[in-house]
Amino acid sequence: MYTPGHTPGSTTFFDKARHYGFSGDAFGSTNLLLFTGTFKQLIETTTRTAEYMQQHGIEKLYPGHYQNNPETLQRILDEKKMSEEVLSGKRQGLENNTSGLNRYIYDYGVYIRYNDPEALQ
Repeated sequence: MYTPGHTPGSTTFFDKARHYGFSGDAFGSTNLLLFTGTFKQLIETTTRTAEYMQQHGIEKLYPGHYQNNPETLQRILDEKKMSEEVLSGKRQGLENNTSGLNRYIYDYGVYIRYNDPEALQ
C-alpha cells in the first residue's frame, strides 16, 4: 500500500494470512518524521491504513526501526487524530531541532516531527 508522509515513496506491505505488516519508516514506532510529507498526506495515509487493518484483521505493523515496538491500529488512529488537531489549529507544535525538522507534537506516546510551515499545507 502506498503510504506517503515520511517520504513521498513510502509503502507498507501486509501479510493478511499472518495479520501483520511491514511499514518501514512510513510509521515510526513512536517517532514519526515527516521529512517531505504534510499533515494532509498523513491523515490520508493513516485513514487508508486503519481501514485496511480493520478490514483484514491486521494486528500490528513492524517499522523499519525498533521492531520490538510495532505499530497498532490504535497508534495509527492516534497519529491521525494528532494530525487533524494540528491542521485545525487545536494543537500547536513545539520547537524542535532533530533531524532537520523544526517542530514536534507529542501525545499517546508518539512524537510527530515536522517542518513548519511546509507540513501544514
